[in-house]
Amino acid sequence: MCETGQKCKNIQWEEGEQKTEERNGQNIFVFICFRLNIYFREMIVKQQKQDPAYTGWDILSNIGGALGLWAGLSLLTVMEMLLFLGSIFLYFAKIFRPQVQ
Repeated sequence: MCETGQKCKNIQWEEGEQKTEERNGQNIFVFICFRLNIYFREMIVKQQKQDPAYTGWDILSNIGGALGLWAGLSLLTVMEMLLFLGSIFLYFAKIFRPQVQ
């Protein structure tokens, strides 16, 4: 907050200050360049987590499911074709059977 109590839009600092301090019995010349105060607009932390759409097991199970469905349909189709061809064979076998008198 600025001195007026409103949010500051500019960053301002005074020119460097000079002063002396006494440390361990010695006068030390200290030059202060500037002081930086950082104020956060909100104290909310947003975190994002990214997960993969497919894991290795998901891919394997999808491929296995598709192959199983394809193999099952293929086997069913083969069995239906055999049944169809068998019924046609029996139909023509009855037609061309020699008549017993």
